[in-house]
Amino acid sequence: MKLPGHSLLVVATLALTALARAATFDFAYTFGDGTLVTGRFDGVQNGSYAADIAHVQLAINGTAVTGNLFAATFDGSDYVNGAVISFDGALNNVLFVNSDYVGGDYGYDSYFLMRVPEFGDIAAAYSFPAGADALIAPTEAVNASAWSLSVNAPDSAPTAALLGLATLGLLTLRRRSLRS
Repeated sequence: MKLPGHSLLVVATLALTALARAATFDFAYTFGDGTLVTGRFDGVQNGSYAADIAHVQLAINGTAVTGNLFAATFDGSDYVNGAVISFDGALNNVLFVNSDYVGGDYGYDSYFLMRVPEFGDIAAAYSFPAGADALIAPTEAVNASAWSLSVNAPDSAPTAALLGLATLGLLTLRRRSLRS
């Protein structure tokens, strides 16, 4: 009859581990001409990198890019799904674009690009939404010191709930071991 206590403990521990790693990231890049690209995405911190990028938001000089944003990376010959995003701007290989560029939809009107030196050492931003003025940053070599990436702390309510479940599991396990 020890299985339910152990199961609760295992589930709570796994959930807490997953929650502790998932986060929202804020980023910014300032081009040499002063153009500022800012944004946010959900992901998982993996050492000095962010992985599993989702829910991307992007703004150029404070103007939000509309539509679904897709994350891609350059593999040396073409763009593929995914993104390489690091706390060190010199290691980034990312394209955020408001069309499914990898899937063949080239109907984008906005993008932000940073590529590592072996793939061209390029930083660029472009936004030309219908009925608005174009916001174009000059293409330049990546300036790693112009990049910032920060992790926002996870919401404390789910963390507290999972800690409560873990504590309950431990107490149940302890109580049962004392009866034996």
